[in-house]
Amino acid sequence: MSNTFIETLLEYSKPYESPTSFWKWSGYVSIAAALRDSCWLQQGDSKLFPNIYVLFLADSGQRKGRPVDFATKLISDLKNIKVISGRSSIQAILVDLSRVETDPTTQKLMKGGAAIFFAPELTAALVNDPAAVGIITDIYEYKEKYDKGLVGGKIVLEHIVFNFFAASNEALLKEVYDNRATQGGLLARTFVITPNETRPANSLFSLPDTKEAYAALLGKLKMISNLKGVFTITQAARDMYDSWYIPFKNSLVKKKDTIGVLGRIHTGILKLSLILAANDLTLEVSANHIEEAIAETLKLLPNYVMFTTAGGTSDIAECGRRVLDALITEEAIKAGYKVSRKKLLRDHWLHFTGETLDSFISVAEGGDMIKTAVNGTDTYYYLTEVGRNKMIIGE
Repeated sequence: MSNTFIETLLEYSKPYESPTSFWKWSGYVSIAAALRDSCWLQQGDSKLFPNIYVLFLADSGQRKGRPVDFATKLISDLKNIKVISGRSSIQAILVDLSRVETDPTTQKLMKGGAAIFFAPELTAALVNDPAAVGIITDIYEYKEKYDKGLVGGKIVLEHIVFNFFAASNEALLKEVYDNRATQGGLLARTFVITPNETRPANSLFSLPDTKEAYAALLGKLKMISNLKGVFTITQAARDMYDSWYIPFKNSLVKKKDTIGVLGRIHTGILKLSLILAANDLTLEVSANHIEEAIAETLKLLPNYVMFTTAGGTSDIAECGRRVLDALITEEAIKAGYKVSRKKLLRDHWLHFTGETLDSFISVAEGGDMIKTAVNGTDTYYYLTEVGRNKMIIGE
């Protein structure tokens, strides 16, 4: 069985110093752009398109630019969606969206508001305009028709499906993602991606010619771009999504979410599940797609802490208290004093990170309080007899 587009991209990008998290999400954006307005999920009287906003957040020198530049080239060579890059104003972006263009090679008309905006350095690419944040936030949602008054007159756009792919560092980021963006919903609509590794240095002097590999990669993206129609969700996928979403939604009543990320995260998960299905060249969303989308999205949640004063503690003792409490709930006891790593990180993202959890588990295993087992795609933690005696009996 041939590799998917994402698998092929990750293999192609192995020699480069940019971290895997950046390459993977550049792949997700590329799929979203390739699908333009051709595929959607019907939700009652509304349509959910897999367009996404992605922001790479890393210090200078952490190689965030290459994956953005590469995706720009890939989508430009695909020639099926409007590509907006370079320094621009929100006014100019809207004008670009209104134009009907003919590709000189394929003679295809690229009409409607299906587009992607690339910004390898966000603050350098987007001209400062008080209206920019509000407009970019507004056009995240699919619009059958969008009327907007500009300096040069009124503009009418149809079928807006807008993708946004940018990179920045913490020092410059808040010039765009200011209080209006964090409180007004732009941040909540954005996947914030940070480096997940530091790759070895590579001068690339010995890198072979990549023309054939690039052509193969572009070919896989073209296959994705040929998908058209309505996404369907299998019953198993619906059940998996509801088993996560319903308790998660109920838990928000007790959480203070000043930036709205928790309130909108389910939309991001659904969009990513559509992208993952398309990566498999299908419009049928399976339980595996939902599970992967939940895991991929929830592990991003610590990346938003810098935007909120409600950020949690990284204290190992606090993490330990919450883990041990989770192991003696009625649900955990019925399962044999067991809780999954995914559930812990999903339920307590505001209070500890995966790294803090690993530190606590290491200490707890050394004290024979907890044992670890891997089952399928998840890790499970069990309260040992020693742990039960200490927690329940008090010995």
